[in-house]
Amino acid sequence: MEQGAKGKKSGVAILLVVLGCGGVTVIAILGILAAIAVPAFLRSIKKAKSSEAELMVMSISTELSLKYSGECKFPEPLPASAPLPVGGEKVLPASPEIARQWIEFGVPIDKPHYFTYSMEREDANTYIVRARADFTAGGPVHMLERRVVGDPDACMAETGPATTMNEFD
Repeated sequence: MEQGAKGKKSGVAILLVVLGCGGVTVIAILGILAAIAVPAFLRSIKKAKSSEAELMVMSISTELSLKYSGECKFPEPLPASAPLPVGGEKVLPASPEIARQWIEFGVPIDKPHYFTYSMEREDANTYIVRARADFTAGGPVHMLERRVVGDPDACMAETGPATTMNEFD
């Protein structure tokens, strides 16, 4: 019996040594994987949030084009939908009145969203539609914008391609 207990103790000691050495290796491997995976995961979250902006900017641009085509002029600009979202959090519309104006315009902006939306008149025949958010709380502002240009002779408006600034910095 004594020899069996001694054999078990030495087996446990060897197992602890192997696990101890292997544990450091496992921890090192997990650390390396985390260093690679966590930034990729955070980037995919930001991309998912950005899809909201792409859809909303397209909706706002389409509404502007339709209104221009119907009236041969752009409507008056609306106030920004909400304060600048910070840290990747959703924000509510700036006020019920602003939410109502956006809904009447044709864009449902009454729910919390990751971006603030604005439409700014560049000149009599050009609007810039913007979505802005600060994903890193004090870092660069992520912005997506699209120009809508009206042609008064044809009474039509064209929507330009979306451009992105400070993407996920």
